[in-house]
Amino acid sequence: MNRVFGKKKAAAPAPSLDDASDGLGKRGEHMDSKIGALEKELKVYKDKMKATKSPAVKKNLQKRAMDVLKRKRMYEQQRDQMMSQQFNIEQASFGIESAKASVQTVAAMSAASQELKRTVRKDLNIDQIEDVNDDMAEL
Repeated sequence: MNRVFGKKKAAAPAPSLDDASDGLGKRGEHMDSKIGALEKELKVYKDKMKATKSPAVKKNLQKRAMDVLKRKRMYEQQRDQMMSQQFNIEQASFGIESAKASVQTVAAMSAASQELKRTVRKDLNIDQIEDVNDDMAEL
């Protein structure tokens, strides 16, 4: 049956938080460049409107400038949404790193506690301490 229908494709690995954050950052930068280009275009239209005397031409330029302004606002909203998503991803990444650090800290403290117990049992002889204490008391 595998030859007729083919094999199931292997599942793609899940994207890491860092990859997702980097991708959102790049898209945000791309949006910033588009917004910058639209701002330049708006400036050109403003300059043309100042220089133009004809009301019909001014109205036409104003309509074009309004369209550019709408596109700019749309890109700004998309950029803000991406930045918000990137912030949420970075918060999740920080939480994971913090949890891993806590696990490592607990493991290190547990190992140190076990080593301390072994050292006390091995090297610390209570009978010797009592003998030294008795000898000191006799003096």
